[in-house]
Amino acid sequence: MKNSTLRWLIIIAVVVTALVHLALGLAGIFGGSPGGLDVAFVLNGLAYLTLLSALFFFTVPVLSANKRLTHYLLIALGAVTFILYFVMNWQHVVVGDIGPAAIVSKIADLTVVITTYLHLKQS
Repeated sequence: MKNSTLRWLIIIAVVVTALVHLALGLAGIFGGSPGGLDVAFVLNGLAYLTLLSALFFFTVPVLSANKRLTHYLLIALGAVTFILYFVMNWQHVVVGDIGPAAIVSKIADLTVVITTYLHLKQS
C-alpha cells in the first residue's frame, strides 16, 4: 500500500475515533452525567488528535523530533483503547449489546493500529 494512502487512512481513522470519544465524553459531561469516565473519553480523543498532529501536521516538542516514538505511541493508544473497551464493557459484549458508536470506534481503533504499524514499517 502506498505511503500516502496509509497516511490518509490513519488521518481518517484517528479523526473518526477521536470524534466519537469526544462526543461521548462531552455529552456525558454537559448532560450532567456523574463520574470520571466522561473525562476519560475526552482525554482519549485529545490524545488521539495530539499524536496525529505530532505525526503529520505540527511540531510538538519531543514527539515531532522522534516520529518512530510517535508511531509507537499511536499504536499503543489504539490497542489500549480497543482492549479497554472490552475489559470495561464485557457484560454488554457477551449479550451482544454493542451500540453503533462503539462499533465505529472499535473499527477505527483497529484501523489506526494496523495502518500506523504499516506506515512505520514503510518509513
